[in-house]
Amino acid sequence: AGDNVTDDRIAKLRIDYQEVAADLVVERYLDPVRTWCRTHRMLSGGHFNGEDEPERASEMGYGSLLRSLRTLDVPGVDTIWRQVFPGADVKPFPRYAASAAHQNGGRFALSESFGIYGDSLSPVEMKAVIDSQLVRGINTFVFGYCPQSTAKHWMLLFEPHFGPASPTWDAFPHLVRYVENACAWLSKGRPGARIAVLYDQRGFWAGGRDRVETARAHYATAKALDGMNCDYDFVDDAAIAAATVTEGGVLRVGAM
Repeated sequence: AGDNVTDDRIAKLRIDYQEVAADLVVERYLDPVRTWCRTHRMLSGGHFNGEDEPERASEMGYGSLLRSLRTLDVPGVDTIWRQVFPGADVKPFPRYAASAAHQNGGRFALSESFGIYGDSLSPVEMKAVIDSQLVRGINTFVFGYCPQSTAKHWMLLFEPHFGPASPTWDAFPHLVRYVENACAWLSKGRPGARIAVLYDQRGFWAGGRDRVETARAHYATAKALDGMNCDYDFVDDAAIAAATVTEGGVLRVGAM
């Protein structure tokens, strides 16, 4: 019992520290960037390092992930290192950006895709990676990389390469047209998810056994809903605190 009390006290300290840091990330960095962008008639956007592993949130410096993503006009994720790939365990992280965009009432959710996937990446594999993100709410893509030069070390610096140096370059226009059409359709209308899944940011921050159990439940819930072809959005505690409940008993989180 004594160990559990100690663990709880330490977890509370971790959470309090991360909560302050999360507020400062938004207040001192993301809000000013968004204000500057809007003043200059641009949209703020991007992704945060390591957002695909929410159990490592306290190491990554992005504060509260969904809260930070909602502070972007175009919230995004980074799909590198083959986290999304045919035959690999499906991770739910593209939905983090899509959920933030939906709750903001925004049209676009971004993915920076394919960096460090390697030059063995085929167009068929690329389409599978794209489709896995499209179905989870991503509708804007930035592909990498198109090298400025193919001389000397530049051909070894980043992979895959998009450009005439790639043997699959002739197939690329067909893939781009497919992505263009899919994204155009998916950026119209309104998102229709009726299920909200708790993104337990405090559980991830707590560390220790809490973090392990939070991650287990997080991935298991996402896998179960994906397996039943159920569309859903993630919501965190901050979004729920600001939410309302309609007379019909429906939770309203932002625009969702």
